[in-house]
Amino acid sequence: MTVYRRPPARVMLEMAPRLASWDRVGAPGQLALAKFLDYADGVAAPLLVGDGPFALELSVAADGWAAPDRGGRDLDNYLFPLVNRLGPQRFAAVFGRKTQGGSWLAAGPALCAPTPVPSLFAVSTTTSTPYSAPM
Repeated sequence: MTVYRRPPARVMLEMAPRLASWDRVGAPGQLALAKFLDYADGVAAPLLVGDGPFALELSVAADGWAAPDRGGRDLDNYLFPLVNRLGPQRFAAVFGRKTQGGSWLAAGPALCAPTPVPSLFAVSTTTSTPYSAPM
């Protein structure tokens, strides 16, 4: 298994990351997401120079809406539209986190970690959302 390092080149974001939106075209959520993706594309472009593969990390400020481990706003719903916009084939590793403080984006060459990083924490969930839709 290949383990990658988090990219070191961080840029503070002046615009809050936006969740993926499955609303109709032209809906406020779609417009806000498009505006953020345009902005993030400009921020990421100078960090993604060369042939790749690249690593990307998005840190989403959780200030004012929920504890980082609760409250929805799953990281994949922030990362999915961003990676699709930047070109998923360009990335070997994508990281996300919720933090207190400002949001930032980091990107750069995908560098292998010298040795696999041991787990620092183990998490067991005590609740889950029931699955009710038929397959």
